[in-house]
Amino acid sequence: MLCLAIDSGRSLKPRGANEGETGEKGAVVAIAPFLAGFPEIRTLGVRPSIGDYTQWERRWIRDARLILFPTLRFALIFEAAGKRCFPGSFTYRYRRSRILQQLFVQYHGLPAARSRIYFGRQRARIAADFPPPCELAGPDRAVHPVRRVGAAEAFPSWRTLPNPVIARESLSFDRRVRLLLVHGRCRGILESEEKSGEESLWTPVDRPPEAVAELVFRSEQLAGASAIDDIVFEWGRTPERWVFTDMIRPPKQWPLPSGRLHRHRLIGDLVRQNRLFAGL
Repeated sequence: MLCLAIDSGRSLKPRGANEGETGEKGAVVAIAPFLAGFPEIRTLGVRPSIGDYTQWERRWIRDARLILFPTLRFALIFEAAGKRCFPGSFTYRYRRSRILQQLFVQYHGLPAARSRIYFGRQRARIAADFPPPCELAGPDRAVHPVRRVGAAEAFPSWRTLPNPVIARESLSFDRRVRLLLVHGRCRGILESEEKSGEESLWTPVDRPPEAVAELVFRSEQLAGASAIDDIVFEWGRTPERWVFTDMIRPPKQWPLPSGRLHRHRLIGDLVRQNRLFAGL
């Protein structure tokens, strides 16, 4: 097991911390500053490396019962050292990597649009395999937007496409739903009635119909089985069936029929209620 070094580097004591407080076992630490309004959660802030935290801060990390919002940069390091993180490293990686999302769909056998990953010169075959209309997307959601190729458009040169690139057939939906999943439960549902040529208008749902309730149940199972604890799943309905369409980073606020859900506040409240500590 990896160990977090704490005895080298700066030894500045955090402002307001007493000697006995800095080594307290079982504290909750946050890296990203989303929960700074919760005094019982020690927010350290994002630094370039572990070595940029002071000796006292590294001790807090070492002794923490739970580390919140560790960022993709540190989540793998903390988990390798045996620390429990929320969100976990799988969540961060699935949010960002379309390759992992593609493998997620294949592994679970989910109904989805026909798609394929192309590398290098394989990209020259996309036009024949996926005639327009189709969608093209690079592997990283953060830097590669989805490129939609219409039926009347000329297909782009394969040399201009990201490497690798995911090609996917375009499906027509009459309805789409988005499910906010936090800590194993669906916390909110948005629905959009799709109309050709119009932008999607997402409406919060209070009592979902049976078909959507089944999607909620299945999504909760999928997230739990894959260690994904803070995500948005999107499903679309074709004339034949519901298909899985996307996996999205959750927004800070989520519309509800009765108002708005503040996601970070929800997570802070779950910490206060000791509901994020299952299995610890």
